[in-house]
Amino acid sequence: MPAPAKHSEEKLLDRAVEQFWVAGYGATTIRDLERALDVTAPSIYHRWGGKDELFERAIAHYVATVIEPRIARYLGASDEPIVDLYRFFRTAQSPRGCMLTTAAVELGPRSSAVRTCVERGLDVMRAGLHGEAARLVERDLVPGPPADLAQTLLVDMQGLMVLSRLGLSSEELRRRTHLVFVAMCGDRFRPRR
Repeated sequence: MPAPAKHSEEKLLDRAVEQFWVAGYGATTIRDLERALDVTAPSIYHRWGGKDELFERAIAHYVATVIEPRIARYLGASDEPIVDLYRFFRTAQSPRGCMLTTAAVELGPRSSAVRTCVERGLDVMRAGLHGEAARLVERDLVPGPPADLAQTLLVDMQGLMVLSRLGLSSEELRRRTHLVFVAMCGDRFRPRR
């Protein structure tokens, strides 16, 4: 009879997300994963098939545990879609940036499986942004089709995540986020902190 698993699947994926998010795919070795997950290399290969498959699972786990809860918490949270969007943008900015952005920049063109996982994650984010975009358009706060606005917001957000990962100060990120919202809403934009 095999020994019981030392850690739950969710705990292992949490640790894998942390390792890949901080170090990136290329800089993470199997030894790094052994240490981060507190399991042996044979366990990693047996459970996930290898580093690539674990990375794909980590991306899906990141979407389920980081992106989807943030969407649920911030988007559609109030009667003011611009406030919800601004909070969504501002609370996402950290020195680690976005794992999806990092993965796309590092591996997207080389790995179709990773690209598919990243695209699924971005689709989840785009769908959340689309809901807020539709509310903005319905209220005549911004022009244009909600789908186009959601795509623009996604691009803006991912660009800010790259800048966040580069280490821009919180104040500089706030300034650049403000510029995104002024460009979208004009002088109607009044951020709340």
